Amino acid sequence: MFSLKGLLKKLRGSSESDVSWKGMDNGPSFGSMPTVTSNWTTFASTNTQMQGDNSINFINSLGASQLSSVAKGKDIEDLRIEKKPVEIVSEIMTPEPVFDVAKIEDQIRIVEWRIKVVERYHGDVDDEKQALRYLKARAKWLKYGKKFTWPIATNELIAKLISTYKLENVSFREYAKNVPLEATIELEKFGAAWDLVMGKERQPDVRLIVGYIPPEKKPVKKDPILLVTSPFGNWWYILGAWDKEVEIVDQIVYKGQ
Repeated sequence: MFSLKGLLKKLRGSSESDVSWKGMDNGPSFGSMPTVTSNWTTFASTNTQMQGDNSINFINSLGASQLSSVAKGKDIEDLRIEKKPVEIVSEIMTPEPVFDVAKIEDQIRIVEWRIKVVERYHGDVDDEKQALRYLKARAKWLKYGKKFTWPIATNELIAKLISTYKLENVSFREYAKNVPLEATIELEKFGAAWDLVMGKERQPDVRLIVGYIPPEKKPVKKDPILLVTSPFGNWWYILGAWDKEVEIVDQIVYKGQ
């Protein structure tokens, strides 16, 4: 039996500051990544969110009053600015978070211990299990982290982008036909890096930010920003943004060439 109190004391240290960021003076704009964990509540709240919730929680392009009006069938004037995704992708880019790899093994032991105790009494440990997945991925950062060279985006910045511009967040499955060949290349590269860290049993969530098209209008080409969930924490990698046709496929299917 390891000394839990000893590990907690070592991780907490004497400093109250628990955030370290590279290239950002004003602190993070989303759930921070602790280098010193002050308590379990801090650790759980700043490190966890079920990956399946990312695509649901990070997009709310309408305010509460607008959503209420939609539910009542009222027409709403969309005052958002019209822009192509590729023109404003830089607005969701944020510095890469920094975490202390020296503390990861101790953090893993503490979280595994907590899961074991809480599960015995039938407590909900979904957050703990998500935190454990992140931590186990971070344990491989020194070996494989250099393969994840894409810029990152946070849920908050993506939500702000969609509330400002006439864009929408959609599933890759629904809009894969809008992804050009360059995006396919990036997806293949990311998939190879992901497999080194997470294996093939658990796959990342893939999303697109595309230009908004009202339901009554005829669908047109939607130039995408391509996002994938990170294995290391609650943020997204931006694989790219394009304003291109899907070569070969579009030529054959839509242009009759």
